[in-house]
Amino acid sequence: MTKRGNYTQILYLLQKAGLIDTLLKATDITLFLPTDAAMARVSPQTINDLSMNQTALVDLLSYHAVVGTAEKIGHHDNDKDLTSCNNKPIRINIYNSPIRVRSAEGIKVTDEDIHVANGYVHGIDGIMTAP
Repeated sequence: MTKRGNYTQILYLLQKAGLIDTLLKATDITLFLPTDAAMARVSPQTINDLSMNQTALVDLLSYHAVVGTAEKIGHHDNDKDLTSCNNKPIRINIYNSPIRVRSAEGIKVTDEDIHVANGYVHGIDGIMTAP
């Protein structure tokens, strides 16, 4: 992941939250991680506030992780529901018009099916919030 260079900010927050080891040890994972470009649109104050509130940071980042399944985004996965680490739903949608776009909880998937040792990472264009 770090070799791709697009996920340094979210990886920093995952490390700060103490979640990296948990995710690395999980048998199967699916992660929806905001790219650095998406994180650059978040105010520095918001990032700082999250960094200082461990509970809120862990809750937010846990919503971006699914443990127990390594899920690719298929061509027919419209209205597919996954369950995040904090037991909240993540809905995958595919929109075909005007161009084909995949989304996770309404956030555009920009980089899909990045294979990692224990699953898949999907780059997203924002931070997901639970419904």
